[in-house]
Amino acid sequence: MDSTKKVTKKLAGEAARTAAWSTNVGNEHGQVLMSVMTSIEGCGLGDMVKGLVQR
Repeated sequence: MDSTKKVTKKLAGEAARTAAWSTNVGNEHGQVLMSVMTSIEGCGLGDMVKGLVQR
């Protein structure tokens, strides 16, 4: 799992400036499995991780 602000700076149109953090979960092959955009760091990550654990 990794969080960054770089991706959110590339949002355009109505989505611009609506998210501050992008958190991505990747696998051992470097593929992104799931992403979540949030307005503050850490918000919503519990649900994302819970879904991964259930799968």
